[in-house]
Amino acid sequence: MKTRLILSITLLLLVFGGCNKNEPYEDNLLTKDDLSGKEYLQKVLTDYHYQGDLTLLNKKAKTEDGYLVKNIEFKRAVGIMIMPGTEPSDRIEGCFRYVEGYGIASLIGKFTVENVFCFEEWPNVYGFITAANGDEIHTQLIDMVIDAAGNGDAIYIVLGGTGRFEETIGGELHLYGTFDFSNMTWNLKGEGNLIFDK
Repeated sequence: MKTRLILSITLLLLVFGGCNKNEPYEDNLLTKDDLSGKEYLQKVLTDYHYQGDLTLLNKKAKTEDGYLVKNIEFKRAVGIMIMPGTEPSDRIEGCFRYVEGYGIASLIGKFTVENVFCFEEWPNVYGFITAANGDEIHTQLIDMVIDAAGNGDAIYIVLGGTGRFEETIGGELHLYGTFDFSNMTWNLKGEGNLIFDK
């Protein structure tokens, strides 16, 4: 996992090292209007790598002395994908819901999940995991690869939370399973950790 993150960072430096920062990210030239919703979503998610400043996100992924680290296991998570740009998000203005689902995990119990797709300088994906009592874990997608058979791996950085997760200052979640773009469904499991400020 660390190797994949280091390779992603190295690739980002090579790609953006000589670019004019005022120019839009090249993949953004392909907009959601150029393809059908399914094709656009599949193109973006099949090989997704966060294009922003990873400095802050990398700090959130590290475990350091003085913090409490709790492991988490996602026993099952299932749901649907929604056509990008069709359902505005109530969570982030100007962004759109593109994933909703539910599941069960250690530390959380039963939960629902919503991912929000933002057409910013490049597509950014933010996640909101909500436990049955309303406590939330907030995440951001930084890496996703899906092969031709629909088998995929996704890595999320934990940004924070509410309720019993309010003291969460970081962590990393690794989810993997199947993505069916024909039926717009997904079925995942995974593991990771949450880092709490003591």
